[in-house]
Amino acid sequence: MEKLIKLTENQLKIIIENTILKETGEWADDEEGLAEKQYLRDLIKPIEDKIDFFELIDIVGFDKYSGPYALVKILDKEYKIWTSTEDLLWIEDFPIDNTSKEGLNPGFLGTPQEIIDKLYVGFQLPPIKENNIIKLKESEFKNIINNVLLKEQDDDYNNISEDPKAIALANFLIHDEEIEVGLTHIIPSEYDHYGLSMYKVKDREYAVGTDEEADDAYEQDQRDFIDDNGLEGFNQDFIMNYIDKEWFEGALREHLEYYIEDIKYESSRNDENRLEREMAEWGVDNEEDFLEKIIDDAGDPVEDYKSNYGKEQFNKVVKQNNLINVDELIEGIKNSDGRGSSLSGYDGVENEYGDYYIYRTN
Repeated sequence: MEKLIKLTENQLKIIIENTILKETGEWADDEEGLAEKQYLRDLIKPIEDKIDFFELIDIVGFDKYSGPYALVKILDKEYKIWTSTEDLLWIEDFPIDNTSKEGLNPGFLGTPQEIIDKLYVGFQLPPIKENNIIKLKESEFKNIINNVLLKEQDDDYNNISEDPKAIALANFLIHDEEIEVGLTHIIPSEYDHYGLSMYKVKDREYAVGTDEEADDAYEQDQRDFIDDNGLEGFNQDFIMNYIDKEWFEGALREHLEYYIEDIKYESSRNDENRLEREMAEWGVDNEEDFLEKIIDDAGDPVEDYKSNYGKEQFNKVVKQNNLINVDELIEGIKNSDGRGSSLSGYDGVENEYGDYYIYRTN
């Protein structure tokens, strides 16, 4: 049975706010940040000067995109006040609500003077509602957080949110790897990985592509490896499955034809013709049947060539005559080891999310 998570509405709100804070960029009290704080302080000051039960507690830097907020106390209850456009202030969760009807979060949006007017006429706050206890399944709670993580508010989000590979990578990291990341953590790289799109995620790098793109990338990687290292880096027994045996069959037949010509006019001490004697030993009476007999007796033409000429000469002949079927070899390695062994430099694992294949490369 799935575990339930119990928390108040306010607690859930704080968790979501903290999650968004991680994604939108940390606040910095640099020259620009301090100027934003002072601007908000200047807007708040007239309200504090005229309203006795209005107290500015602090100006808090939230993040570099949302800016700072003023933490104030009105009739012993704390509120957050944010700057908006055209010198407007928004009091978050204020009982006098003029924003939720516009589809926004509840609160009061107005100029400093409009806020003074609302407070000055002696309005009274309605009774504060107790925080309702909500019960969420653990999966439901995770979905709330994941949805927040995927909806940051910076300019880059609009671009990256249209990239299906980046979205697949973000979802893979959140759901499969259980790593808290958002789309603003997914930074496209200027480089690719054999045609696969590359992304930086904090200190990690990932290559992402479709099935067809992954096949093309794998093939190119393997061809580059063969060009750089030859065939020595592969299991030699495995490679034998992809040797062009017809070339060695032809070489064996040609060699034995020369052998027959050499012994055709060779006589033994008692003037017995060597070819006739060997054909008699093999139980044949013509050269064609004799040739087929000794070819069959030689066995595997590849192994016969190695036995007669040595491995070094064998490798030299294979390279010079392109006797490896590289296409079939690459396909065979892929079927045996998978694409991840080549495309993932980190753990050799191929990950799949939706229509995309994901490889960690560092």
